[in-house]
Amino acid sequence: MPHARVYFKVEGTESWAWDYFHDSGSKYKGDKTHHEARCLGCIRDHEKVLEDQQRERLKLGTLQPDRLKDTAALRKEAIRATEPIRGRVDVMKRHIKKCELVKQAAKDRLAAEEIEKQSDATQEDADSSDHPATARPPGPIQTLFKVAKNKPFTPAAQAEFERDFLKLLIVMNVAMLAANDPYVKHFFEKYVPGARLPDRKQLSNRILDDEVNHVTAAVASDVKGQYATGTVDGWSTKKDAVQCTGLNVGGKEYPGRIHVTTAEQKTSANLLQHVLSDIQWMVATLGIIIVAWCCDSGGDSRGLRPLLVALMPWILAIPCWGHQLNLVVYNYVHRAGDWISETLSKCAIIINWFTSHKRALSMLMEEERRSPEQWTRLKTFIRAVITRWTTHYLSVRRMAELREVLQVLAIVRRSQLLLAGGEKQEQIDAADGVIKIVEDGSFWTNIDVLKRYLEPLAIAANVAQGSSTRLDHVLVTLASLHHAYSTKTKCGEYDRLEDNAIIIASLEKRWAALKRDQDFYIIAVFLHPQFRAHFFDNATHSLSRAGLYTVLKRVYRRVFRVPEDDEMPPGLFESYCQYYDGTGRYTSEGFSLLVKLALRHARDLRVRSQADPAVYRKFPILKKPATCI
Repeated sequence: MPHARVYFKVEGTESWAWDYFHDSGSKYKGDKTHHEARCLGCIRDHEKVLEDQQRERLKLGTLQPDRLKDTAALRKEAIRATEPIRGRVDVMKRHIKKCELVKQAAKDRLAAEEIEKQSDATQEDADSSDHPATARPPGPIQTLFKVAKNKPFTPAAQAEFERDFLKLLIVMNVAMLAANDPYVKHFFEKYVPGARLPDRKQLSNRILDDEVNHVTAAVASDVKGQYATGTVDGWSTKKDAVQCTGLNVGGKEYPGRIHVTTAEQKTSANLLQHVLSDIQWMVATLGIIIVAWCCDSGGDSRGLRPLLVALMPWILAIPCWGHQLNLVVYNYVHRAGDWISETLSKCAIIINWFTSHKRALSMLMEEERRSPEQWTRLKTFIRAVITRWTTHYLSVRRMAELREVLQVLAIVRRSQLLLAGGEKQEQIDAADGVIKIVEDGSFWTNIDVLKRYLEPLAIAANVAQGSSTRLDHVLVTLASLHHAYSTKTKCGEYDRLEDNAIIIASLEKRWAALKRDQDFYIIAVFLHPQFRAHFFDNATHSLSRAGLYTVLKRVYRRVFRVPEDDEMPPGLFESYCQYYDGTGRYTSEGFSLLVKLALRHARDLRVRSQADPAVYRKFPILKKPATCI
């Protein structure tokens, strides 16, 4: 009978965790004991991305069939691109726990193992409780099940309890005054007898200040020495106007500071003072390097960008592109003709009437249950809100999805629907008006057209408002939109020429408003290893081989603060030519570092499997010399 494979838990021997890692046989960095371990899930993911890239290059004609790499070669390249970890059991298990690409079987096994360890530890505590000589000392955190009723928390445990209690109130959106409630005090005295419950005054002063310092120190340890993009936005509460700054490091958002500006005049100069103060605080306290600043284009924020660049010319002042694309939607809705406003108004009439009369809404749900489409869950209306980007599209799309159900309801249960809002004549007339809209074929035709036209803009806004959105994402998105609305497709999706002209004009207006900042977007795309110069029209001088180098020099001088009279670094032009041609250290084979970066961001840039660079060369705003815009 074959021997079963034995998995040892003693460190240094073979563990079941190695079934989910690749062992190259090499030692990990300077470690003389442990090997390099590479996650098989990460390797499979890299291998799939490499296959997709190779397939796309073959489709575009940039890779010849005889140069295709086989599975073994792709596997080796994926292994090289995967970051190794120390082949120690506890390190590998931590990776299994946090990595989303590891098989679920490994996570289940690890979870079962941890439960077993906790069970064993609990049993040991129970066994040792009868033998004081063998009992272990209590841990730093005391609970009802381990602490005598009258034994108080240690100072360290009490401080941690106070911080956690503060967090509990915050996440539950409960006022700190709740800590003074008699029943809350009774609850904690009964179930957490060792803890001293802080009152509202302690929570809102000492404990809150300590937690702010604790969080600030934690953020500083995460972001120190890294490049960051700052942000500022304002809003109004019930009684105050506030401005809040923040920062984005590596696609992760961190809050900055909040300023109450109720008594201030809303000017760009006043906002600049708050921003400069916060930049100084971020640099001094968090140790970051500010390279860009993002804000919307409303009022004082729009005037902030030129003032900030005048004081700090090496940074990039970025408009919020989620906001910009929402303004494109605004221009389209208000300038493309009365049919759009009439259609949206009729949508609002239907939504308001059904949501205001529960009987009518209940009848709609009943018809949905009878619908042959068999939805996974019942659908209701979505109301468009101007401050919520993409909701106009979502509202129209949901109306289109409910078309059949509404029409069936208007025909089959017309008499009941007429009385669903009440029996008075004006109430019956209102219901009859809703039914007539539902029965109007031209209304649904307009809904379909509006849905088609708003969909690309909604997708673009969703891309632009992401915390990990980069400048190359923005330019590729603008090019995609321009191509969609300037090309009459075979199926005639965007065949309304007047509507197309309004959207294209709005896009070009926002691109032109960038002025010299266009250079950053162009170079961001050029320096993306999956695009490089293939994205641009080589026939346009400013985007040709020589033109792109001129753009690169302008960006280099601005970022690194090089005066106009100073020469460029001696190796810059040579490196540029090699990168442009894909030679030297920038060949596909010798491109391991940048390929690794591309693999890391491949899931963010989904357009890689759909984008045809030749399409974007037709993008007119990319044919205008950046220096002339």
